[in-house]
Amino acid sequence: MNSIAPFDWPFDRPFDGQSARIGWREFLTAQAQGIIAADFLRRDILVGQRLHASAFLEHGTRRSRITDVTAHPTRAWDKPTHDTSPLPNSLVVR
Repeated sequence: MNSIAPFDWPFDRPFDGQSARIGWREFLTAQAQGIIAADFLRRDILVGQRLHASAFLEHGTRRSRITDVTAHPTRAWDKPTHDTSPLPNSLVVR
C-alpha cells in the first residue's frame, strides 16, 4: 500500500483564512484605476423608436462614455473597430 506524503505548507505560520481576505469595497478601491465596466443599452425614445448604445464606465475617474448609438445594430456594429483591443481608442491605456 502506498502512502501519500503530507503536504509541505510553504509558510512559517498556519493560515487562518481571514488575513488574506479583503472586502469588495477595499478591492474596488485598490483596483479602481484598472477597472472598466462595459454595457450595451437599449432605450425607447418619444417617437417610438428604439436606440442601442455601447457604453463604458471608468471606475478610477468615474467617467462614463457612450461610444456608439444606432437604431439598427448589426453584428459588424457590435465588433471592435480596431484589432488590438475591444475598447474605444480613448479608453485604451498603452
